[in-house]
Amino acid sequence: KSGAVPSSCYETDDAKSLPPSIFQCDKLSASVESSCSASSKSSCDAMSSCTWCESGAVPSSCYETTDAKSLPPSIFACDKLSKTVEASCSASSQSSCDSVSSCTWCKSGAVPSSC
Repeated sequence: KSGAVPSSCYETDDAKSLPPSIFQCDKLSASVESSCSASSKSSCDAMSSCTWCESGAVPSSCYETTDAKSLPPSIFACDKLSKTVEASCSASSQSSCDSVSSCTWCKSGAVPSSC
């Protein structure tokens, strides 16, 4: 179960690698309680191991930095994570996007399709 994506069935080994502050999996042992439970950007950013993430798909929230690193950067903008990949894939159509060898067109039920 996740607020970011619809609930789904995962292989147990795959589910173990999902960030526990984002996913709750029913057959896994009790998840570790996140220390990043702040409800405002300023209080979240005051904690060194936490980062405030904004998204058009789900409400903004405070995440552990290690978990935030696994969030898709095209959906989540986390203020303490440095941008490591420049947005070179900015085409607005699938054919334009796929014509660039380093880009791919992605579809999601949570956000509009994009390059």
